[in-house]
Amino acid sequence: MNRRLRGAILVAALLAMLGSVVGVAPSAAVSGVRPPAAAAATAPRPAAEAQFEILARPKIFVWSQDINVEESGDPDAPVEVLVVDERALENVLRETHALAAFPTRKRRYKNARRVAERMLQYALEYADQRPPVSRRSSPAQVREFVGLFDYKSENVPFCAMGVAFAMSKAYCDSSPERITYNARNDTSTFQKVLPLMKKFYFTPSPSCRFMMNEAKKRKFGQRGSWVAKGELRPRRAWLVLFDWKKGKVGRDGIPDHVGIVHAVDARDQNKVHTVEFNTSIKMGSQSNGGAVARKVRDVGDILGFIRTY
Repeated sequence: MNRRLRGAILVAALLAMLGSVVGVAPSAAVSGVRPPAAAAATAPRPAAEAQFEILARPKIFVWSQDINVEESGDPDAPVEVLVVDERALENVLRETHALAAFPTRKRRYKNARRVAERMLQYALEYADQRPPVSRRSSPAQVREFVGLFDYKSENVPFCAMGVAFAMSKAYCDSSPERITYNARNDTSTFQKVLPLMKKFYFTPSPSCRFMMNEAKKRKFGQRGSWVAKGELRPRRAWLVLFDWKKGKVGRDGIPDHVGIVHAVDARDQNKVHTVEFNTSIKMGSQSNGGAVARKVRDVGDILGFIRTY
């Protein structure tokens, strides 16, 4: 008997002995395949093991990425906190929602300047009502603004949501191929327009920071792109973002508030006229905050702009 044959017999004998000790067939020990479950079912499993198997079953999770956003409508206004689920927001902005809601002819690009001007006009109408739209005077209207992003209470910062509401309404009302809506379905209709806003104009969001970050992803000069303060003279119906925080090391570079440019002061280039959601009616007074109002802002408080056209 040669050495190779003796070695093979020895290995086979060792495997047989190992299988008899651990209760596993030799073929299973070689392949690594576990024996049928029926063989192990004769002995009851510990409760802890059974519990582990239940917890280990695959589950379907709705992943979220909740971000706490701090915003305020004026330099001296108290900070308001808004919880934004950025993953849910990205889903809301998927173009498939608009594809399912509107025929091709109703989801095309419309002249950006005309749509932006109409957005500005709607914001001015809210501000010029007597009294102006606010949490106090028109809570139902403010709930419509925030309902665009599925918030239920008017007591959340709504500066960015008000802008998105006005822009969605402007798109629906602009020619050609207007999109019809009524008082019962206006919010749900405007929700379906949000992906078209992102595609054609700028990225809507309940968060000023998200809006700025998305604008910075676009190439300079494109609609919806970021324009840092001082790069270009702002234009009427662009969006303007503010950074109120002042300190020894300067501002923090995080937007606290957003508005719509109405005009640059012809006599004082350091002043910008705006219309804003979720601000105070009078400068320096928070006695009637949470309103839509015309404002005059210092250029020093401006962080930058988002092109709407």
